[in-house]
Amino acid sequence: MKNWALSDGNSCLRTVFWTVSIMIASWTQVTTTASNVNPADTGPDYENSKAALENSPVKIRIAAYNVLFGNWAQPERIGEMFKPYNLDIIGFSEVPDGDWTARVGRILGMDYVYVGKISSANHKDKFKSLLSRTPLTDTNEIEINAVGWAPASIVGATTKIKGMEVTFYSLHIPGRDKAEGSAAEFLARKIIPQLKPDRLIIMGDYNNHIGEESLNLLAQAGMKPTWDGLDIDLENKSTHKHIETGTESGIIDHIFFNSASLAQVSDGGIIYDVYNPPDEDKPMKSYYKEWKDLKKPLSDHRPIWAELVLPQRPKAFSPEQQVSVEVDWLIKPVKQPTELHIRKRSANKIDLVLTNGLISRTFCLLPNAATVAFDNLMTSESILRAVKPEATVKIDGVEYEVGGLKGQVERAYLRPEWVDDMISNPDTFQFTGYHTNKIKARLPWKQNRHAQNLSWPPPGLELVMSYKPPHSSTGLYNGLKVQVHYEMYQGIPVLSKRITVVNETDKIITLDRFVSEILATVDFEVPEELMSPDPWHPTP
Repeated sequence: MKNWALSDGNSCLRTVFWTVSIMIASWTQVTTTASNVNPADTGPDYENSKAALENSPVKIRIAAYNVLFGNWAQPERIGEMFKPYNLDIIGFSEVPDGDWTARVGRILGMDYVYVGKISSANHKDKFKSLLSRTPLTDTNEIEINAVGWAPASIVGATTKIKGMEVTFYSLHIPGRDKAEGSAAEFLARKIIPQLKPDRLIIMGDYNNHIGEESLNLLAQAGMKPTWDGLDIDLENKSTHKHIETGTESGIIDHIFFNSASLAQVSDGGIIYDVYNPPDEDKPMKSYYKEWKDLKKPLSDHRPIWAELVLPQRPKAFSPEQQVSVEVDWLIKPVKQPTELHIRKRSANKIDLVLTNGLISRTFCLLPNAATVAFDNLMTSESILRAVKPEATVKIDGVEYEVGGLKGQVERAYLRPEWVDDMISNPDTFQFTGYHTNKIKARLPWKQNRHAQNLSWPPPGLELVMSYKPPHSSTGLYNGLKVQVHYEMYQGIPVLSKRITVVNETDKIITLDRFVSEILATVDFEVPEELMSPDPWHPTP
């Protein structure tokens, strides 16, 4: 296959697959930059997924900041720093007791405060707090005792933002590479399973890097970091500078949200310009020389922030609620619309079910997106027998899987309960979010002669799932993304699939080849003429 230099232009290849009497049309499109994407394609079309989403989504803006027990900056200075971000809520760690958090709020017009009572490692003025623009309810603090300094804790509260109820926690926990005995393990296995809100956000100083064993447990508990939805070089950026040595610690501050919230990250990052004025002077009991040597920062940490888009409360959907069409679609027109449903797998894990009553395709979203069911609803038969990647791309001579899960114990058939134990391959492209669109006409079509008076484009729904490069290659391909498009049409058992590769890096990238559909399907019937006389020695 010809090599496509993505920065040189657009190219496409069409392939058609046929599986179990259900046609799957596969298209692939390559684009060069985000400017090639229609802006209308980048936002959720909730009108087309009424069964899953009821009203308009809500945007919330969040920040997390370890303020070094308020030693290096006045709270008013920190409030001024946060002003341009128009935040809804801030989670502080290592914050002084008393009115320190409230003083930040006075600058920002954020009047609601909750300060915990457990100081990290029993040190002075290392509390956790929440600062909110809207009233806080159900305030609470949960103590964590694990390997490392103790005690640690998380402070939480629930608030309503534009009518949407969200639960937030701010934390400060000791880091540990190994999962066993870590504070992150305690959080993932003891605390999160007990928390039942539809929308859960836990932010703060985790003292661990994304990809380390301890934080991987949070993914298993249904939590996702906002970094997955942002083009951030996790290997070469940092949120903390060590006071004594001046060395960077990397990204150890994070904002996690539960996947069951269906939140998507639309903006965010690390705030680097966090310094007092050069002529500022501030009396302090410790670290005064280091403060001056480091050019008078507001803290030894840098604040992080994110903007999340949260849909309204999803409707729970169980297999028993699967609606199938009971008429022959070749004889009588089927008017059931194509819909996207939400199915709760567990408290913090959900599936997406794309269905038109004739066929359905189910996607698990954690720890990576993968097709975990593909059903012929006309015959009540399962088409899928094993989980595979959603696509593969060979870039600059290296082949990568896109999505998918590994760890299926038996590949001849697939049991739903196995999916919870499957894991993501860290070397594959990782799922970052999804949206839906109305189906658009890819080419003009003019009815003539005796053609039926059919609508064009055809009615149906497009589901677009986005992926970012694996952490191991983020430095090479920061800004590259793969989007997998699924179009399911009304009244016909047809699913169209294509991929879009978007290059927003600063270099030319060569796409050597791709595979846009990989399905391990049940072999319902093999034509007699293709069968070998000796099944143990098939015909070559």
